[in-house]
Amino acid sequence: MLDHFSSGLLAIGCGRDDNRQFPITDRATTRAIRFEEDDTNRAREHKDVDLDHPVRDLTTSRQTASDCERAVDDRSQVRAGDLSIDPARLPPHNGFVVAFVGSDGSGKSTVTREITGWLAQQAPVTQLYFGTGDGPVSPPRRVLRRIGALVVRWKKQIRNAAPSEPSPESTAEPETRVTPGITRTVWRIAWALLVAHEKKRRLATMLRARRDARIVVCDRYPQAETLGYNDGPLLGGWIEHPRRFLRALAKHELAIYRSFARYPPDLVVKLHVTPAVAAQRKEIASLDRLQRKADGIKRLQYPSSTLVLDVDADRPIEEVLHDVKSAICSRI
Repeated sequence: MLDHFSSGLLAIGCGRDDNRQFPITDRATTRAIRFEEDDTNRAREHKDVDLDHPVRDLTTSRQTASDCERAVDDRSQVRAGDLSIDPARLPPHNGFVVAFVGSDGSGKSTVTREITGWLAQQAPVTQLYFGTGDGPVSPPRRVLRRIGALVVRWKKQIRNAAPSEPSPESTAEPETRVTPGITRTVWRIAWALLVAHEKKRRLATMLRARRDARIVVCDRYPQAETLGYNDGPLLGGWIEHPRRFLRALAKHELAIYRSFARYPPDLVVKLHVTPAVAAQRKEIASLDRLQRKADGIKRLQYPSSTLVLDVDADRPIEEVLHDVKSAICSRI
């Protein structure tokens, strides 16, 4: 029943999402970065990829973490012009997935864009956005976002003056910027379920791209360890709610996020940034909130089959990109 309920929310106002291609020309041929978003034909999508049963052909030959660290640390042996991948090392029906995770202001979007462009000159690449911010959104969630913004603006006008300190609403996540009571509850449910099912459809897109031996670059990657932020479940606080219906919604959402653990990336790049630097980049006043998110990124765990690269994102972007490219070259 919950699947029908959330699917109905997704269907409201949804046309066919854009599949945009941006060609990039390299030395030998023209590649395309495929920004594949939501596919409204869910029947075909679930026929292609069964998210309820892990596939068996997603493992590939692994290198140890020490191999990757040596590739990153020994910069004297890797010149900037020598950083390239070997697409022939990608086994058939088994591509390569790299995911960038980090707190606000860590440079995830910038690094994702630069790495995607670099890889697209050498191999087929698919870029996916798993966040809820400025990236692609479904039409229903776009409407909810506008409603939330209007409510916040209306309440500020009623107060007729800005508060001396940032209010909880002004610093809250988008999913909590709504009026209290039943309106807030309904809005929060709709937002959380729309977000969860957008992520689920993009996971299916990721698996299809990987099966086609493409390199998949993920801006963020959903997880179920941290609830409420860092791309974790938004209804996690309702797991033990006294109302059965709200508990069921929270568990339904949590199951979607847990499904991502069945298909871990081959490489996870953790972009670590100090709250002071992040606040300068994103103009965020709450240092405590930034520190909480940064600590959550450090605690994220991945299976042994996934190589995790910790990168100091306080450094200039050129140094960050060099470390990331070196890690990818050590795997492909």
